[in-house]
Amino acid sequence: DLQQDLIADNTVVTVEGKVVTAVDDIPSGMGFWIQEPVGGANSGIYVFVGTVTAPTVIIGDVVDVTGLYDDYFPTGDPGTGLAELNLSVNHGGQGSYTVVGSGQVPAPIVLRAWQTKTANLVEAEKWESVLVRHLNVARTPTDPGFGEWFGMEFGFVDNDSTRFDDGLGVAGPPAGTQMSSVTGV
Repeated sequence: DLQQDLIADNTVVTVEGKVVTAVDDIPSGMGFWIQEPVGGANSGIYVFVGTVTAPTVIIGDVVDVTGLYDDYFPTGDPGTGLAELNLSVNHGGQGSYTVVGSGQVPAPIVLRAWQTKTANLVEAEKWESVLVRHLNVARTPTDPGFGEWFGMEFGFVDNDSTRFDDGLGVAGPPAGTQMSSVTGV
């Protein structure tokens, strides 16, 4: 419902029984990604904890989360938006999370690069915050900075490129590196 814009921005919501798929503990913005246990399109969302305390979850934790739903656009450009549950009081959020167990992380969905390009916003939006895998990726020399890098598919009839972000502010693999797959949210 959240990823399909069926809930209004700035609404306090509770989601239950979601699986942690990744943890972000970079001080500029800490949080974690959660996903429906069955996975699939529109099944993930980011939980923004704040900039003071790192989240105390690990991948595979099952959590209940109450927070302020927000479609956050850091640059004002809808192509840069991130749907999130905001728990940070300093940023208008209110809420909490509770680890209620542990579970199986959903299998990553194998996608082609065109499906996650911001130029194809309608298709890419449904995979936002979902654990996905790209096959046959070669790192290109293009470097937008801030830990982002571009990868070009290889071995397909119609190869395409997409942008990757490790969230750590590092440069990624060296240009020309060929990887059998790249997996992340």
